[in-house]
Amino acid sequence: MIKEFAFLWILLSLAGTSHGRELIVCDDVSDPFTLDPQKEFSEKNHTINQQIFDGIVRFDPDGKIEPALAVSWERIDPYRMRFKLRQGVFFHNGEPFDAEAVRFSIERYLNPETGYPGLSFIGSISHAEVVDSNTVDIVTKHPDAILLNRLAGLILIIPPKYIKEHGPENFAARPVGAGPFAFKEWVKGNRIELTANKNYWMKGFPKTDGLVFKFIPYEKQVDALFAGEVDLITDLPGTQTLKVKTNPKFTVLKKPSFYTMPFALNLSSGPLSNVKVRKALNHAVNKENLIRYDLLGNGKPIATLSMPGETGHNPLLKPYEYNLNKARKLLAEAGYPKGFSTEFLVKKNAERAAKIVAADLKKIGVILNITLVSDADMI
Repeated sequence: MIKEFAFLWILLSLAGTSHGRELIVCDDVSDPFTLDPQKEFSEKNHTINQQIFDGIVRFDPDGKIEPALAVSWERIDPYRMRFKLRQGVFFHNGEPFDAEAVRFSIERYLNPETGYPGLSFIGSISHAEVVDSNTVDIVTKHPDAILLNRLAGLILIIPPKYIKEHGPENFAARPVGAGPFAFKEWVKGNRIELTANKNYWMKGFPKTDGLVFKFIPYEKQVDALFAGEVDLITDLPGTQTLKVKTNPKFTVLKKPSFYTMPFALNLSSGPLSNVKVRKALNHAVNKENLIRYDLLGNGKPIATLSMPGETGHNPLLKPYEYNLNKARKLLAEAGYPKGFSTEFLVKKNAERAAKIVAADLKKIGVILNITLVSDADMI
């Protein structure tokens, strides 16, 4: 399902924030796994990394492609796209941005030894070629109509010399990019501090002198907001929305997000390897109730992982209907008329949703044994 939530998209959107102070952001409950953009594939990491790094293209607030470190592009042939790069841009350490930085970054993403978790999503890319210092070609293995979308959503540019001199471990702990904010400090278990990039290529931005991402347990985030310990919460829990709305000192901003709440299944063996079982589970979960009681109505059911406005979304596909009789029938046909039990690993912020889903599935005899895990363990 799609989740709608109270949030402020940080990147370049702080127009109402005055200069001369840092903006303190309550971003999540714990540290990100890494700040190396080529070793992460999670929303938590990407939210922070998009402040430190830029891509050659990016999505605007409406989901359309716009220039970033590239100013223009053209398709040379079905397999090759040429990008003209922005001149006069420097990484935070003073290293110049150029075509070699783009080539190096893309090759590092594609190298299996890097360990990029989203490698399959950029598998159509063969390699990058430097044409001159301000021009780079990206070559695909086959014609790829959504190459720009892949680049905008996944590829961030890193400084080759810095990584070669300091090594990947130091880079992951003290990253250097060309984005609107530069890394300042990481206090594990507490916060990540960024400072404004005064030489950012987009004139007039950023609008604040720094960002501080604080990691606070979900149940304490609103209290921290009320106490003035943070300026905003990027992902306000649905159950806390009313509490903030009724306080005249604060404003809740709500709009559809590019965020889904999927439940991933291990299909390698056991009951979940049977498609009829998976269909039964879909029919057994009352998604409207899940949204009502977990998100207080801030969401809607969706049939795919691709959201409206995203590449690949098919509006003709409809979510599975809530139908317990159909669910029980499918389970019986799959050979599990009395149900079964299975392990269910969830992060702390999804515990409430997991319990609601578990209560629904119990009605058809499926028992979920819920275990809470950290982000690092989930990865």
